[in-house]
Amino acid sequence: MPPDRSAAAMRSDDPKRMRMLLALDKLEAAIERPDPIGSRLRHALSDVQIATAGDSAASSVVASLSTCVTWVEPDIEGYVDALQAHAAALRWLAGSDGGAQSMAVALCLIRTLRASVRTLAARGHSDFGNWPDGGSPTPPGKSP
Repeated sequence: MPPDRSAAAMRSDDPKRMRMLLALDKLEAAIERPDPIGSRLRHALSDVQIATAGDSAASSVVASLSTCVTWVEPDIEGYVDALQAHAAALRWLAGSDGGAQSMAVALCLIRTLRASVRTLAARGHSDFGNWPDGGSPTPPGKSP
């Protein structure tokens, strides 16, 4: 059975985990109550990036989330679902035990999240040759 909020809360004596949980709370609030220019979401994302530094699985999920925020237009169907899926994966990772089975599940989550972001980003663009695999070009419609 996957870990839940109460499992993560039981380990709240760990300051790094507590920072991550607080950053996730801010992220979830930003997803639930978006602002017109998305600054609340980008600030929450930055907090989560800082809180997950050093945790390779969580950092990979955050990197996928960052790509989603940068490359997917907010009005594309499935955008909010993708944001919520990333937040849920991070919440799950915060409560996981870090064992081999948890890391195998995390790897599957990361691959699935990346694929969903790539699909959503492709929906909004006819020319998709500038995907950031080969660098970091400015996404269409976004300022550098």
